[in-house]
Amino acid sequence: MTGILLVIGRENIGERLLFPEKLPETQLITDKINNIEYTYPANFSNRCWATELPCSNLEIKQNIQLRDPEKGIAAGFKYVEVN
Repeated sequence: MTGILLVIGRENIGERLLFPEKLPETQLITDKINNIEYTYPANFSNRCWATELPCSNLEIKQNIQLRDPEKGIAAGFKYVEVN
């Protein structure tokens, strides 16, 4: 089977077929809550793809802790009320 690809009016389209356009850069803020270090985007957009987990879309203002500190973030988080 033979296929033909015709692209008209696009510059450098051949390069983008092999290599996608560069992702936009994101400024990240690093913060800490109850010994959990996390990052979140400075412009409050969903840019967690730009960093390692844990990452949040916004600054975390609730009191959270790891469910099981021995398992790390894989066990998830829990909300803890402040007395």
